[in-house]
Amino acid sequence: MEINIRQVLEFFDEEPEYGRGHTSGIVGIIGEDLNASVFKRFMEAKGVKAEILEDSVTTHKKKGQRLDRWIYVNENGLETLYQCEIKNWSSWAIGGRRLNVDASEDEIREVCKYYWSH
Repeated sequence: MEINIRQVLEFFDEEPEYGRGHTSGIVGIIGEDLNASVFKRFMEAKGVKAEILEDSVTTHKKKGQRLDRWIYVNENGLETLYQCEIKNWSSWAIGGRRLNVDASEDEIREVCKYYWSH
């Protein structure tokens, strides 16, 4: 599957009219996979080997903590296994902030500061 990154960013962060009422369903179905894949692609773009593992991220007990993904990264022989809890956030969410794809560095910085502080 190919994903148009610009369209995904526009959909989640610019609040186009056609997206109203659909974001929660989409995030529920593909949100974790999409975010894990974006992280993997980011690492690979830096020339780093990354792999999303299929193993369950649990304590293997009926109750207890569970996370979303294991992501294996090998950067020049340094192996790291990330135990990931993936959160999805967009401008559509309560308290969300709109961020246009073509935003300036200052606009991006302000939105980042907002999310970091909240």
